[in-house]
Amino acid sequence: MDDIDINPEETEKGGEINRRGLLHQDTYLIETLVKAIRDDNFFCTYCEHHEDYLIITKNFIDIVQVKTKNNSGEDWSADSIFKKKVLYKFYETNAKINSNKQKRFYFETNCSLNKKLENIFKIIRKDVSERSNDEINKLDNFVSESMQALKKLNPDEKVLREIILSLKFRRRNGLETSLKSNKFLIQEVLKPAIITSDLAEKIHAQLISLVSMASSGEGNANFEAMISIINDPSLTDTQRDNKINQMKKCISRK
Repeated sequence: MDDIDINPEETEKGGEINRRGLLHQDTYLIETLVKAIRDDNFFCTYCEHHEDYLIITKNFIDIVQVKTKNNSGEDWSADSIFKKKVLYKFYETNAKINSNKQKRFYFETNCSLNKKLENIFKIIRKDVSERSNDEINKLDNFVSESMQALKKLNPDEKVLREIILSLKFRRRNGLETSLKSNKFLIQEVLKPAIITSDLAEKIHAQLISLVSMASSGEGNANFEAMISIINDPSLTDTQRDNKINQMKKCISRK
């Protein structure tokens, strides 16, 4: 990882203050970390560092924003994307990270896109050769609107266009559904340990606690060690709890 410069001293202070208790973000990170058990290319995750999450893998830096609205039926529009500074933050973060790894941008939210913005993302997902002239014009117009919204940054149009074209959108399930699916994921992935439903519930609660601490500025959780503890079939429930509690104490002292 010596080819990455992400200004380790700089953190997202606003995120530290405002994200406490934001379970939508916590469930996203837990899903990512549990899946990472299967991925030898996974390196680490930075919480509230420039963005909500920076996920470092062998070949990529995934730059993730998790945005939620109180009314999950309220669609995102281009104006609301600009108002919430989604592209603004992506552009800023892109400029702050120097790496030869490819950067990927993810917008995760509990809401849908309105029809206009959904069409833009459909065009983005298409191969360049498959885009019609009308679609190219719509994409160009969106880039122009984005340039205007980011004018305080004096953005480079080519760089902004590259960010937009690499941006991936996913509507996340409702919070209760996400919590439930994460517990199933824990049962599925944490093998050869026998993970009962009750134990999955307990592990998930412990992960929530650790992720919340790491993401709220109270410490940086050693997720690799956490995963190895959870995934160790030789440990009894009591031994596992003791090790996890020891880790919590270490985190809280940092």
